[in-house]
Amino acid sequence: MKLDSLLDVASSSGKSLTRIASSNDPKAAAKALLEHKRDQWERDPMQLERDIKVTKRDFDNLMDARLHKINYTLDGV
Repeated sequence: MKLDSLLDVASSSGKSLTRIASSNDPKAAAKALLEHKRDQWERDPMQLERDIKVTKRDFDNLMDARLHKINYTLDGV
């Protein structure tokens, strides 16, 4: 299963992770994203709350997919 399908590329955290992972310089891409987000959060503090909710949802989706794969593997044994 591809990372972008697990994260549902329509989500902002999924897009961000995909952009960072596919960058020639992932460290610089992550730093630039953080600076952009910091500016955005200073202008709109509620955006931080929205971003946290989206990130939690994406993390939960990844964990569900991981657990599903583990259960599928165990059931197949």
